[in-house]
Amino acid sequence: MKKGQKSINKPLEKIGFIDICEAADEGDELSREVIIHAALVLGTGLANFMNLFNPDIIILSGPLNKHSSLYYEIASEHALKKSYLGDTSILFKRLGYFGDHAISLGAAAMFLQELLAQ
Repeated sequence: MKKGQKSINKPLEKIGFIDICEAADEGDELSREVIIHAALVLGTGLANFMNLFNPDIIILSGPLNKHSSLYYEIASEHALKKSYLGDTSILFKRLGYFGDHAISLGAAAMFLQELLAQ
């Protein structure tokens, strides 16, 4: 563990992302650092996506967004701060109506949109 900090009370090989999310929610500093770092990386990628495509809405789904509100909040705030769009009206949503199927359905919708545009 970092700097000898004792964090999650499990053997290292048995620690999963849900354990880290729960520990971060309980105030564990090392777990919070891990979540925040990962969220900043995603936020930077989202800012690049926003700069390229200027979407109206971004729906963040997946296990980390499902289990960590800290991850979602940091990623979306960082994306808005890092994008070149300024005061933007891009709407961020967490998980959305389709839940765990959102990624697959979003990809299918993009495919159909491209197919129909031709």
